[in-house]
Amino acid sequence: MGFSNHLMTKTQYAFTFTCEEFFRVNPQAYFWTFTFKSVPIDDEYAMLDWHTFESRLCRYYPECWGIRVTELHRSHGIHFHFFLNIRIPVDHMRKLIYGSGHLV
Repeated sequence: MGFSNHLMTKTQYAFTFTCEEFFRVNPQAYFWTFTFKSVPIDDEYAMLDWHTFESRLCRYYPECWGIRVTELHRSHGIHFHFFLNIRIPVDHMRKLIYGSGHLV
């Protein structure tokens, strides 16, 4: 096994750095997974849907910040994993997500 097997890509390093900073500042994190009712038409549609939700979230919880990881699955399309710095009750999250397209 060569030394190069242990080097991270720029993307991996950036993600690791971001996570380390997030958890340094926020000892408690809240994890959500958002998926779609059906497979989105394309990635652009999925990201527009996410942006609609994220805009609402920031409007009602301006102190909120987090890390989103987008994951693509061949069988059921895109879903998002999301770490947040604050706890948002599930009933509030459902109200925020409602009307953002196909995210659930």
